[in-house]
Amino acid sequence: MEELAINGGPKTRTRPLPSRRDIGAEELKEIIDVIWSGQLNRVGGTKVIAFEREFANLYGV
Repeated sequence: MEELAINGGPKTRTRPLPSRRDIGAEELKEIIDVIWSGQLNRVGGTKVIAFEREFANLYGV
């Protein structure tokens, strides 16, 4: 087993984590709309799929 990074072993991450993204009024409104719609999964809804696609594009995954 390798030594922990804190003790001089290899670092787990080679690049820093992406900076935190702020959530504004527009994002909060969308979150509330989804919660009130009751469509909190992919079945019958479109916002979850759109969110996942935009999130992946934003973070490059």
